[in-house]
Amino acid sequence: MSLPIVIVGGGWAGLSCALELTQRGVQVTLLEAAPQLGGRARSVLFDGRKVDNGQHLCIGGYHHLRKILEILQLKTDDLFVKTPAHFLLKSTRTSVELKLNHWKAPFHLLQSFLNATGLSWGDKWALVQFGKALKSNPF
Repeated sequence: MSLPIVIVGGGWAGLSCALELTQRGVQVTLLEAAPQLGGRARSVLFDGRKVDNGQHLCIGGYHHLRKILEILQLKTDDLFVKTPAHFLLKSTRTSVELKLNHWKAPFHLLQSFLNATGLSWGDKWALVQFGKALKSNPF
């Protein structure tokens, strides 16, 4: 029999650890200071609307997210949006609209930048150059 484990932090790393340990029959106590689990990947209120702040889970180092969702018996088809993403950025001076499609990367971004409304051709070119700089940065 193993000793109970205390996990500090209810973000996805802490939740993943708790899931793995409980599957192995280990008793887990999960401590979280925030009123909601999820860490940085939780919904937040922005401008009076609930906004999903978990998109970064689907990129970067979270290679096993789908496996976690399968273990929890959550259907990825129900969780991930299949329609093109739509971004509308408004300020007092301008409004910029981007629509992402399902083209293969990086062409989905290129197509979105080129068809964006509210941006000059110079702005669009700067976005393409910024994307290229990000891609070449080994951070």
